[in-house]
Amino acid sequence: MSISLPLPQMVHGIWRLRARALGRLWLAFAIARVLTTGVVLLLALAGGLQKTGLMTASNAATASVGLLSEPLRTSFQAAGVPEFVILLAVNTMALVALFFSVWLTRLADPSKGTQRARRIDEALTRVLLGSLPAYKRAAPGLKGFSWLAVLPYLPPVLIGIQSGLVEAVAIERSPASPMATVAVGLALTLPHGIFELSALMLPGACLAALYRVVEPRVAAGDCPAVVVAMRANTEPRRLLPPFLLGLLCLAVAALVEAYFTLPMGRAVAQALGVEF
Repeated sequence: MSISLPLPQMVHGIWRLRARALGRLWLAFAIARVLTTGVVLLLALAGGLQKTGLMTASNAATASVGLLSEPLRTSFQAAGVPEFVILLAVNTMALVALFFSVWLTRLADPSKGTQRARRIDEALTRVLLGSLPAYKRAAPGLKGFSWLAVLPYLPPVLIGIQSGLVEAVAIERSPASPMATVAVGLALTLPHGIFELSALMLPGACLAALYRVVEPRVAAGDCPAVVVAMRANTEPRRLLPPFLLGLLCLAVAALVEAYFTLPMGRAVAQALGVEF
């Protein structure tokens, strides 16, 4: 017998849920960056960057930024491809991969799989997420769905930490004041970063919104209803609108980064007396 639920009820207010989730992801990114930068600045004032080994991690974070994309960018530039096209192509590939991972969640079904695999999954989830409210609210046998409450926050937090570490390298190398260096860094990343990061956070926002939709069913232990809701909200026609919105944001970000960010960064650096 097929199981069906009223589709409008399952997707009611989904865009509102996504917008709220996007705001929370931006907050997670901001907190991660501010905390990392704050620690770095305090250590810089105390002269402890080298002693803690943080500069080694910071240099590694800086080197990793262009590790994969820079060779590709250089090759395309040598072929005469415009910077805007290169930036849009690289970020679009990332966006497609992220939305594809959201689509893959439709395959989650705790009723399938071997008993041994379910035991391993439950044990791993208990160890890693056992202290979180999402895990405690989930009914037995559906604890694995608590990952939906955590995974959307990992990319923005990691990006925030990395950007804070990159600032550490700039602060350590620049003869200007730390605040002036941070201001120049923001001028070089914020204009296009608002659009770029928003686009790349959209898949996570969709995943967080999906968790809000299935959370009552997970708490109630209604596995069939959870599976139906997951599949209904990850259909291509449901994911296409946010994907197109993300693509539009990436196009704006590529235009801003290619033609506006660098001149603005130079102007801010000149105004603050920072060597550029």
